[in-house]
Order: sequence, then structure tokens, then C-alpha cells
Amino acid sequence: MAEDMREFMIAAGLPEWAAEHVITRLGIHDRQQLITSIESGLFRAILGNRSNIDDHVMRFSRMEDAPPPVPAFYAGWRANRLLRVITRTPGVKRVEIAGELRRGCEVVSRADILVCTERPARLLEELQGFCGDRDVVSHLTMPPGIADSSRQVETCGAGSWIVNLHAGNLPIRISLTCSRHFGGMLQFLTGAPGHNRLLARLAEGRGFRLVRGLLMDSRTGVEVEIADERDLYTKLGLPFIPPELREGKNEIEVALNGLLPALLEPQDLAGDLHTHTNWSDGLESIEDMVMMGARMGYAYMAISDHSAFHASANGLSVERLLRQWESIGQVQRSHPEIAILRGIEVDILPDGRLDLPDELLANADIVLASIHERAGQGKHELTGRIIRAMSNPHVDIIAHPTGRKIGEDDYGVDTMALLQAAQRTGTALEINCAPDRFDIDDRLVRRCRSMGVMMSIGSDSHSTGEMSLVSMGIRVARRGWCEKKDILNAMDLPALREWLRNHKLPERVRATTGP
Repeated sequence: MAEDMREFMIAAGLPEWAAEHVITRLGIHDRQQLITSIESGLFRAILGNRSNIDDHVMRFSRMEDAPPPVPAFYAGWRANRLLRVITRTPGVKRVEIAGELRRGCEVVSRADILVCTERPARLLEELQGFCGDRDVVSHLTMPPGIADSSRQVETCGAGSWIVNLHAGNLPIRISLTCSRHFGGMLQFLTGAPGHNRLLARLAEGRGFRLVRGLLMDSRTGVEVEIADERDLYTKLGLPFIPPELREGKNEIEVALNGLLPALLEPQDLAGDLHTHTNWSDGLESIEDMVMMGARMGYAYMAISDHSAFHASANGLSVERLLRQWESIGQVQRSHPEIAILRGIEVDILPDGRLDLPDELLANADIVLASIHERAGQGKHELTGRIIRAMSNPHVDIIAHPTGRKIGEDDYGVDTMALLQAAQRTGTALEINCAPDRFDIDDRLVRRCRSMGVMMSIGSDSHSTGEMSLVSMGIRVARRGWCEKKDILNAMDLPALREWLRNHKLPERVRATTGP
């Protein structure tokens, strides 16, 4: 159980050392003990009173009790635990996550897993054994009469053998199929219903029938052999459509016209522009964060701690920020393999001014501006507040622009006015990777892209364990049809520095105070 809690806390964003430290010092062996330690303040006291990492762990812990749909980050962790059990089971030839998780949806009503196995009964034994961990699996139903025969799976038809279970509060559907049907079933289980309907209609127009991933000649009824998922799209006269785009909107029409974007890839990200350290409310040092960035292969990263107005986050005064920049210089000399940008996440005050003087911000390498409290303001005031910040010549990025958190009300800002102001002033908008934020979401991302508004992907990490959250932001960007050119931190370092110098030319900045 201690090992399970260690994995749970690491999934929630704690670095390995911190998870082990908490378990050793507090003797935590289950989730309720973890929640109690956070509520009592012991958790924070053990890790350092200034860090708010306990809030992040608490949010992750509470996801266990939330009814579906649940945030994709939590669902992905649950599904991947099960994936490890399936992968190591004798007879399993291939396994893939499908459904909403594969499409990169921000919330998930069910996790879908597709399995090709020669020994279905053995797989079910392993799943039954996994049910012994009551915290993980609470319910298991099995199709009757399964024997160890891939032939039986095959003759039942593609995907007709289904195991339903629950991991915590998350329904999981495991579909078993044979190798011949794997590609077609993966397509079927991945695509949104609208996408699959459009694909079936296209197949009819080309002399085929497409039913649950099975492609047949409509005249003879003979099954058409599909080598893999890509081959299915090829046989229908389409290029491969990435899973994130399969929502049943206009992706098939765009694909038929040869206009699908070359989507952003994980390896395109050259750095992280939103990280926090123990100078404000982060858990670890500048050097810890920088070393992790180097291990992730980044060319650069920004240290962007909070400003003083965000007092609950131990925000930096002018004097402390200057001292931090000196410290960054010292760390930079020790780590020439990665460029460290001297940044700040400066609060936008209720009147739209910034929490730090312009003469200081002018000396920063990069400036993120954000709101952390509404100050009782409504839609018009909040929108004007952010737009005024955009008009500041030193603001490069607006972080978590809409204040969105999944399951909660956002700021209620006029998003079109924000996008127009960002376009006019040359300000980038952030895709914030906090797993309960996704701010901005894929719909606004696609609108930004159509308007030529630059975007950044920021982990908003408060520990080295959270720096991998950029993967969630990449999914949002891909769902918004983003290419490498649309993302600020997909630029190499010289191009980024050039953009930071020139994106706010005086003629682009407007002293706008309202939408």
C-alpha cells in the first residue's frame, strides 16, 4: 500500500523524493490518511510551509470521488496503471488506449482499452486478480464461456468480447479482438460518434460498408483486409487523420482537400515558459527545476515566480526578484547546456496596472501577466483589466487568460475581445497545462490559430514532478489544430529572443482600457 501511495503522489505531481519523504515521516498508507494530513497542515509542514503543492495533491485526491466525466489527467493515470497489468499478461500481443483519452479530450466519461490477445482467459484471470485491490477496481463483469483461444475471440467478431470494470470512480471498457481486426477496431473505438458516422457515409460513397471498424465490399459483402488504422483511411481515399481531430466536425472535408495541418509534436517543444520555484510557492529550487528542464531536452526555460500582490503564494517583491535574478545568473553559469530566462508572473491589479514597475519589467527576459482573484469584478471590468495589461509593452504572455477550472465558473471574460486585443497588441495567450485548467481550451486555441494569435504552452509547474504536464498542453494544442509555427515555445532560442524583442513594436500597442 505504501508503494501504491508513492505512485499516487508522484502522479499528483510530487517528485519521487517528496513522496518518499511524506510516506516515511507521516506513515501514509491510504488516500484518506493523505487527505487528513493535508487538511491538518502536516503535509505542508513536512514539505515546507511556503509551497502550495499540497493544494495540487488534494485536487488529484478529490478526483477519486468525483463522478464521471473526470479530468483526463486522472483518467489517463488510472488507465495506464491497468495498461501495465494487461501488457505483462502472457498471450497479449498488442494493447492501445482508445476513445476519449486517445483523442485528448479534457474530461473523460470512460476509458477505452483495446487488446489483442491469444489467451483471453489468462487476461481475465489477471484482471480478476487486480480486482483484489479494492481501491483500484470495485466491479468486474466477464463474458461467459471464455477459453484460451484466439480463434474464439476471432469468431465472435471484432470487439464483441468486452470486459467492463471500474478503476476508482472511472468506468473502463476493455475490448478484446484479434490481430486481423485490431486496426479497424482501434479506429472505431477512437473516433467520436460523429466522426465515425461521416467516415461510414464516405465509405458508402466509395463502394464499401464500414461497420464497427470492419470494412466490407458493399456489393459482395466480402471483408476488406485492413493492415492497420492508417490503411483504413487510405482505402477510403483519405490521409491519416490524427486522433485529436476525430470529432465529427469538418476534419474529413479538410482531409479530402489535402489541407490537414501538420500537428504540433511533443519533440517540437523547445522549452517551458511557466515554472515556479521555492522562491515563491514552488517546492524545489531554481537549480532543481533547471536540471529537470535539461533532462527533458529543453533548449531553454523560464523561471516565472509570482509577484508580491499574490501574497498567499509568497510572491516576490522588487528586492527579492532582483536577488532571484542574481541567483539565476549563478545557476546559469553552472548549467550552460540550457538557457535560463529571467521571468516573472506578475499580477494584474484590479485597475489593469501591473504589480511591478515598468522599469523592472523592462529588464526581464520574459513577462507573464495573470489574474489570481476577481476583486468582485464582472465580465466587462475583468475583460478590460486583462486588455489593459496586454497594452503594456513589457507583457509577453497572458497566463491562464480566462481563469478557467474544470467544473467551476471561469472569470466570465469576453473571449472574443481578449483574442482581438491579443491580435492587436501582439500578446501571446497561454495554454495552461494544470490538469484542472486547460486554459485556454481547444476551442479557443483553434480560434486563436485562425486569427494569427501566438500561443505558449506553460506547465505552470510547482515541482519537477509537474514539469511533464506539458504533455497535456500539447494535446490541447493538437485538438486546436496547432502546428509548430503557432506555438511560441516551439521556436528555437534565437527565434524566441527575436520574437520577444519585436512582438510589441510601439505601433502595435494600444492604450485600451476596455473591450
